[in-house]
Amino acid sequence: MSSSLTYQRKQAFIIGINDYVSSPLACCINDAEILKNTLESIEFTVKMQINPNLKVFHQTFKEFVAGIQPTDLILFYFTGHSKPYERENYLLMSGHVYDTNKPESSNMMDNTISIGHIMKVLVNKNPSATIYIFDCGRTCTNHKEFNAQPSLLSMKAPAKTLVAYSNCIRPGACSETGNGEHGYLMENLLKYIKNPNIDIEEMLRKVGRNIHTQTSGSKVLYQNSSLNQKIFLGSTDVQDTNGNTVDESSSSHKSIGLNRSTRNLTKEQFQTQSEDIVRAASTDAVETKSSVQPSMCSQQKLTTASSLDDRTSASRAGKHTSKPVNRADEVIKLAGKLHNVASELQRAPLRPPEIALHLSDTYHLPIKEPIVKPYPSEIFVGPTSIPFDLQTLLEHLMHGLSPMNKEGPMSGKCIHETDQMKDFLTRNFGFHNIVGKCIVQGVQSFNLEALPSTMDPNTIIYFPCEGSSAFTMTVSEIQRWQNSFTVYADRDIPGMKKSFLQRALEGKSMNGREAFRMKFVVRISDCPVMMKFDAKILPRSLNDDWPNFIKLISMTGVDFAGRVHDVDDILAYITNWRNVFELDQVTGKIAVFDGRNFHPVKNHPPVLLNENLLLDHLKRMTRLRLRVCDREKVQIVVETGIGLGIFSGKHIKIDSQVRRLTAHALRCVITEEGATYTHIRAIVFALPIFSKTIGDIQIPDVYHDFVNEFHKSKYCGRIPVLIVDHDMHELAVAIACRGFRVSELNPADSHGVFGEYWQNYGPAVEEKLALTTLGLLVQHHLINRSVLDDSRYHII
Repeated sequence: MSSSLTYQRKQAFIIGINDYVSSPLACCINDAEILKNTLESIEFTVKMQINPNLKVFHQTFKEFVAGIQPTDLILFYFTGHSKPYERENYLLMSGHVYDTNKPESSNMMDNTISIGHIMKVLVNKNPSATIYIFDCGRTCTNHKEFNAQPSLLSMKAPAKTLVAYSNCIRPGACSETGNGEHGYLMENLLKYIKNPNIDIEEMLRKVGRNIHTQTSGSKVLYQNSSLNQKIFLGSTDVQDTNGNTVDESSSSHKSIGLNRSTRNLTKEQFQTQSEDIVRAASTDAVETKSSVQPSMCSQQKLTTASSLDDRTSASRAGKHTSKPVNRADEVIKLAGKLHNVASELQRAPLRPPEIALHLSDTYHLPIKEPIVKPYPSEIFVGPTSIPFDLQTLLEHLMHGLSPMNKEGPMSGKCIHETDQMKDFLTRNFGFHNIVGKCIVQGVQSFNLEALPSTMDPNTIIYFPCEGSSAFTMTVSEIQRWQNSFTVYADRDIPGMKKSFLQRALEGKSMNGREAFRMKFVVRISDCPVMMKFDAKILPRSLNDDWPNFIKLISMTGVDFAGRVHDVDDILAYITNWRNVFELDQVTGKIAVFDGRNFHPVKNHPPVLLNENLLLDHLKRMTRLRLRVCDREKVQIVVETGIGLGIFSGKHIKIDSQVRRLTAHALRCVITEEGATYTHIRAIVFALPIFSKTIGDIQIPDVYHDFVNEFHKSKYCGRIPVLIVDHDMHELAVAIACRGFRVSELNPADSHGVFGEYWQNYGPAVEEKLALTTLGLLVQHHLINRSVLDDSRYHII
C-alpha cells in the first residue's frame, strides 16, 4: 500500500476586505470571521487580517510564513477584489485606489500583491500540502486598456497544492451574496467543511455545483490540484492511507489520506472509483454554435461544450455500463464514431475516436446521454492528472466548436482575401508594389509609405475597414506586437551565426546548405488572428484582451517538393536520389527545370530514405520549437502539419512514410521532455482530415497517422496531447478567449520571408496566415524593423 504524507499542524491565513475606495464589498469580513471560527473548531491555528493595506499584509504574512514547518498543512483564504494584469493575477488590498487618469501600470502598483509571489513564498517553505481559496469575482471591478475583465486568469497549482478560485463569468448578472450575510462560496463551504468524511476536492466540487445552481451559471468555482493524496479538513482523527481511522498510538502524525494513484487498485476497485470529467461553467448538453464572437470573450467566457456521461452511479449500483473502464490505460473511455481506414493502417488499426481523460479534479453532475462528437478528436494523457481548468478547455476543443468548413472560400485560391489585405495595407500604411523588383524569384517586393513604428501610437486601425464587425486595434498595440519579435536558432548547426540569420530573413539565403539550415531556426512573436480560415472577420473591440494571448511561430519543415532552393533536403535524406530524379548530363547533379523545379524519373525505383538522419533532424526541430514555446511562456501549443502536405513527397510516394516519422519524432520529444517544461500545459494538433472516403473506407490522412502513433506507443508523457480534426485558427482563438497563452505554428518557406507568396493568390498555409493574421505587420522584414535587428537573435 502506498504511503501518505503526514502533517502535525493545520495552519490557516485569512484575509477579508470590505473596505475599498471604489466598489466596496459587504460580506467579506463576515466570511473571513466565520471561516476563522469554523477552522479553529476543527483544530486549525488561524491568523486573520481584516481590511489590511499592503504594508500590513506583508508584515502579517511574513510572520505567518516564518512559523511554517515542513509537516504543516497550510490553508490560505482571501476574500475581496482581485484583478488580472499582464497575464498575472493580483489581490487588491484595502486602500487600493483606481484612478482613471492614470495608466493601468500605475494603478496596479497601488496596494496590490501578485498571487504568484504568494505562492512562491509558500512553496519555498515546502509544507506537506497547501490549499488556496480565492473568494473573488463578487462584483465587477474597474478596468481599462487591455485588462478588460475582472475574472482571475487560469492558475497552475505548484507541487502538493490545490488552488480554488471563483470567477463571475457574467459580471452584469453577478451579486455578492445569496442570503444577505455571506458570499456564495462561503455559504456553501460552511455546509461541508466540518464533515470528516468529505475530502477537500470533493467538498469544492459540491460547493461549485451549488454555486452554479444558485447563480444560474453566472459564478463558477474552478479548482486546479497537484495533490497526490486526499485531505480531510474536518477530520480530527489519525487516518491511514485508505482514509480510515486508526489508533493514534501508532503514529504521532495525522495522515492526509488516500494516494490518488490507481496503480494498486484491482480492476473492480478501479471501476467502482471511476469519476466523470465535466465542464466548469455549464451543465448544458453539447452546444452547436455559429462562429465564435471573440469581442464577447472579455464579458463572458466561452461555455464548455459538454460533460462526459456519469458512469459512477451505475457502476456502484452494480449495473453493467456500456463502456467499461480500461484498467491498463487508467482512463474512462467514451466510444465515438468508428473510423474505418485503408488497408495499410488496418495492420495496426486505429481505435475509435474516444475521450480518454485522467480521473482527477472533477465534480459529479446528473447522468447524461453519451455525447456524439461533432468532429473527430482523440486525447492522450499519461499518469499525471489533468487540472480542472485544463480539462474544461480540452473538452471544449473536442466538442464545443462548430465543425470546420473544409470547402469554404479559402479552400482554393484566395483572390478576395488577397485583395482585401492589399486594400487594408494601402489605406492604412500607403502600401504599393515596387515594379520590376522581387525579394526572391516570384515574390513581389513592396514598400510602405508609413511604417507602424513611425506612426502616432494613438491612431486606431480597423481590419478590413471601419465598421461594427471590424477587428479594431491601435498603432501602439501593433508596435508592441512588433517589439515582441524574437529569433531562436540551434547553436549546434554548422554556420549558425547572427550574420547568416539577418541575411536569411531578408530572403537572401543561398540554395542548398543555407536553406537547409533554416530548419533549425524559430521566429516567434505576438500575432493576433483577425480572420478565420472561413474568411469571417473576428470582431474585436479595444477592450478585448484575447488577441494578446496568441503567438505565432514560424519554422521551416522538411521539403521534398523538389525545388532547387531546398536541394539539400533531397541530397541528405534520399539515398538513391540519382535514380529518382532526372540528372543534368553535364554536371551529374539533379537537373533544374523552369529555373527552380526538379522532375522525378518516370517509373523510378522506390525512394530509399535515410530514416535515421531524418528522424534525428525531425526530433531536433521539434525539441527547438517546443523549448522556445516554453521559454516564451506559452501554455497551450497548437501544432500543425509542418513539412507535410505537398512537402512530404507525395509525388515520389514517400508521404505516408514521412508522416509517420514526423508523428514518431513529435511523440518521442513530448514524452522525453514534457516533464522539463515550466509553462507548457498541453499540446494540440490541428490536423484537418482532407482525404476522401471510398464507400465506408477512410483514406488515411495526417490525422490518422498521428492518432495511430500515440495509440501504438501507449503514450505516457506528462503533457496531455489532443489531436483534432479542425483548423488551428479556430482552436487558437478558442484557447485565447479562455485566458490561456497559445501558440500557432506557421510552416514557413526556407527563404525566411514571412508569407512569401501572399500576393500570388495561393492556397498554401503560410500565405493564408499572411491574409488572416497580423503576421505581415509583425514578422515581415519590410514592415517590422525588429526582424533585422540582430540583438533579437538568440543562438541557443
